[in-house]
Amino acid sequence: IDLGGGINFINHKYSGLSDLKETNISLFAGAKVFLTQLSVNYSLSSYDKKSIAKQNISYAQKITGLNSVFCSFIDSSFNVKLEIPSTPLVLPYVSYTKIKTVNDDKLDVYAVGGYVDLSMVGVIAQFETYKDVNDKTQRFVSIAASLRF
Repeated sequence: IDLGGGINFINHKYSGLSDLKETNISLFAGAKVFLTQLSVNYSLSSYDKKSIAKQNISYAQKITGLNSVFCSFIDSSFNVKLEIPSTPLVLPYVSYTKIKTVNDDKLDVYAVGGYVDLSMVGVIAQFETYKDVNDKTQRFVSIAASLRF
């Protein structure tokens, strides 16, 4: 079992508007039972001037559980991920992420993917889907590779 947490401070600067200070608090936990791994991540954000956060689009943010970027100020996010090894080289996973923005928009993001470990080369592929705030279905496929030295 692994437990942890973190705090992140961000200062957003806007021309013609007041600056916006953001504080993010994250808690995470992970457990491994035999070969199956379960991880949970919860993040909570606060802003010194919430009215400015509601009026402006944030910079692209990376949210745990999403490979796509998200351009909105986050109120909270929750991610749960289950990894189940299938072969020595492939580690498939499923993931669910719930996001709430400062404008009270809510997203439920579902993802499936897998890691392939070939010693010096690693490959990650993921498919994610969700309905955006306009009730339009969004789908993303991402593939990344890394070379280890």
